[in-house]
Amino acid sequence: EIGITLNVDWAEPASSSPEDYNASQRKLIWQLGWYADPVFFGDYPQIMKDYVGDRLPTFTQQQKQDLKGSHDFFGLNHYTTAWVKDDQAAANATVPDWNTDQRTNV
Repeated sequence: EIGITLNVDWAEPASSSPEDYNASQRKLIWQLGWYADPVFFGDYPQIMKDYVGDRLPTFTQQQKQDLKGSHDFFGLNHYTTAWVKDDQAAANATVPDWNTDQRTNV
């Protein structure tokens, strides 16, 4: 059997604002979806493709088919949780990276 176990630092919104809620969801996508979505769905999450653009590698159609459903089980390690705020200004970073792409602030 083939499985994948991923570590996820959980994200909770720092306030009740919709912006912070969406930021917490983006943080989870970058923590989990980046690795899990290709295995479960055959491709990266759409928001990652939109935010990262051509810096994110692409899969061929054959790779997408090969990846999708290529697991027998899924494991999740979780050790900590963070309060997350929206940070749209991060999109203007002069040197974009994994942190600024999320447009979040922990």
